Amino acid sequence: MSRVDEFFLNLQKVEDGLWRPRELGTSAVSYPEDDHDVCFSLEEKSPWFMHRNYVIGKVAKNYFGHRDVLDVGGGNGAVASYLESLGFRGLLIEPGPQGARNAKKRGVRDVIWAQLSDLKPSAALKVDVGLFDVVEHINDDVTFMKSVGDIISAESSVAITVPAYQALWSDRDVEAGHFRRYTLRGLSEMLDRAGFQVVYGTYFFVALAPLMFLAGWLSRLVGAKRGQGGEIQAKHRAQHQALKVLAVGFWLERQLLRFFPMPLGASIVVVARKKPKS
Repeated sequence: MSRVDEFFLNLQKVEDGLWRPRELGTSAVSYPEDDHDVCFSLEEKSPWFMHRNYVIGKVAKNYFGHRDVLDVGGGNGAVASYLESLGFRGLLIEPGPQGARNAKKRGVRDVIWAQLSDLKPSAALKVDVGLFDVVEHINDDVTFMKSVGDIISAESSVAITVPAYQALWSDRDVEAGHFRRYTLRGLSEMLDRAGFQVVYGTYFFVALAPLMFLAGWLSRLVGAKRGQGGEIQAKHRAQHQALKVLAVGFWLERQLLRFFPMPLGASIVVVARKKPKS
């Protein structure tokens, strides 16, 4: 029996390594499906994705106590495949059909094409969970995190990355389907309301934050309008090309993160665990 069958009761195999629930819910996902293909062509060499993978990998090695990692909303599998290279076993859950198939193309062993709410766990799952740039796409983040807590064991850790600072909000957030950006304090308070306690947290992408603020300010100053279709994709590619000039700054940040958390940045990573029952 596959580990996928052990974890969830209502799955059927669509093809080798790709699973689908027998019955699906009707809730929509706030994410543009065409972003999957745009990102798929960038993730292997983009300094942004490479640096985020490093930060996530450091957190996983320090705080994950299980071999199995549930990568919820894992997109094209960039993180899941990286975690597998570190010795973890990634089980990716992705509601977007193109993202799910891209993850299989990338070599992720097991991919579930579904939303988390579509799945019926067999018991409290003894896994660690990754929510990498997912929670900002959820309108009711507290309820969503409670649903995550409902299916995992008390020993599970949940690693979360989100975009930081509402002051950095831009057209890109709108295009990506974000509902909000966070502060470390605000994210911790949300998790507390959902029944979690944060055991580690830091900002990252320090060098990116001031540039994003300046770009957003200039965009508002000149009244730039939101692009559409291919224009959005072209801008997305151009942004990742521009990030190459920050590669040295990302390298320096990786060295500093070995010793202490960053006080600011364009993104946040936290590790949380369920609060003990009183």
